[in-house]
Amino acid sequence: MPNRIVVCPEPLAAAAGAEIFRAGGSAIDAALATAYAQAVISPAMTSIAGSGVMNVYHAPSGRNVIIDFLDQAGSQAREKMFADRPPGEILFGYKSMLIPTFVRGTQVAFDEFGSGRVTWQSLLEPAIRYAEQGFTIYPYLHQYWRADNPVLQTSAPFDGYRMLATTPACADIMAADLERNGSPVTTRDLASCRAEVREPVRGSYRGLTISTDPPPAIGALLLELLNVLECHDLRTLGQESAAYYDLLARALFLVFADRIRFAEPGGGPALFAELTSKTHASELAGRIGEVARYSAQPRSGLAGTTHVTTYDDEGSAVSMTHTVCFGSGVVTPGLGFIHNNGMCMFDLRPGQPNSIAPRKRPVSGGGPAIVFDGDAVRLVLGSPHGGRKTSSMAHVLTSVLDFGLSPAAAVASPRIHCEHDPRELRVDSFFPLDTREELEQRGYTVREDAYGGRVCLVAVDPRTRKAGGASDPRGDGGLIEL
Repeated sequence: MPNRIVVCPEPLAAAAGAEIFRAGGSAIDAALATAYAQAVISPAMTSIAGSGVMNVYHAPSGRNVIIDFLDQAGSQAREKMFADRPPGEILFGYKSMLIPTFVRGTQVAFDEFGSGRVTWQSLLEPAIRYAEQGFTIYPYLHQYWRADNPVLQTSAPFDGYRMLATTPACADIMAADLERNGSPVTTRDLASCRAEVREPVRGSYRGLTISTDPPPAIGALLLELLNVLECHDLRTLGQESAAYYDLLARALFLVFADRIRFAEPGGGPALFAELTSKTHASELAGRIGEVARYSAQPRSGLAGTTHVTTYDDEGSAVSMTHTVCFGSGVVTPGLGFIHNNGMCMFDLRPGQPNSIAPRKRPVSGGGPAIVFDGDAVRLVLGSPHGGRKTSSMAHVLTSVLDFGLSPAAAVASPRIHCEHDPRELRVDSFFPLDTREELEQRGYTVREDAYGGRVCLVAVDPRTRKAGGASDPRGDGGLIEL
């Protein structure tokens, strides 16, 4: 049985992580190499000018921490900066950027938790090789590239990555470009960006402990959702039954109504404790039959995030979600990577909990999770795709823990999503027709959706401590077990 595993949506990125494992690296080292490779081969999903969050279990020290490098608004951002502006400005261009934190976050992870058996340069070599030599485009990524060209080549290939080893040179070029083009991100913002090592937030489900990232990221929504589902005996509903999906949809709608509260000023630990308490879950479970609409801020439907999950033979584990928010469409001349458009995660309306403010973090994605059985890792998982990661991860967890599915069957199982409208379900294209018809008879409008999450899962057998991985078939199936 394998005990060194890397799982991600991109096979070539998984190969980068496996290369580091073979060189003696740890789960932390392999995750970082995978992430940098993803930044090259999935530029619509992530970038070194993006951001992210890592949930790390470091077996040698027994520490479980969150490395938080989710991005912030620049110091020149203003609450009304998009008032009376074309809607596209929050999605594209220099004003759509938040402070990039990817490099700082990965550096902190390597310095704090790297094995010491591989160098920083060695982590970057697979990504450099893909950038120099090119790479095969797999089906999921294919939709973002030209379908009529088997080989894509630019007229001005980037040849400056060696210069980027000198970080100040890269920062100076970037800072000058952003200032020249009116970005709210300043030179001082770039110099002072930080990654934080934080305590995870924890909840429980069926006697196991769930560790994930704290607000304003949405990991706590997963805890809240699992609390609501725990109030029900899911096995009596039946695996992949209309009754199960109906319950999950209602629970999702109620939980997402709480999402914006994580941005409330002064909410802090007390608000988090309230929303993730078993008492609050019991109250929501009692309202599970209610049907009502709520006002939610408009959100981009673009999918611009990826994920990597790793596990090693020491028992260390990483769940890392990182993003470019599909990207601003801006590439600083001479650098060769796309900038983020994270501003789209804010509420454009003034006076709202999630309104724009200087150096503020928006309510954002994230949600990488590690499930513990006592002190031992049982499951490691995460997913891209905004709110869909919450529904996807909850479905996978219930599939494994309630219905006893294998990791591969759990990530492949048909999924639903319900967020802004309690009577509208988004489902996979392969969702069973008879179940779909029964849900429609229950009053739902059912629509197919290509963005059903791409869960990356590692499961550890509680008896043998051997691990196995599963890569969501909705992605391109990056999975290597050593």
